[in-house]
Amino acid sequence: MKISLVVPVFNEEATIPIFYKTVREFEELKPYEVEIVFIN
Repeated sequence: MKISLVVPVFNEEATIPIFYKTVREFEELKPYEVEIVFIN
């Protein structure tokens, strides 16, 4: 199964890497193909 996360970001440059790392390390999402789309 593929999961797409669409994340609105506005003036969030500092938090994007933290969010990305947190999602990638989230154990419950490990079995899935995860796509993260950041929208400015």
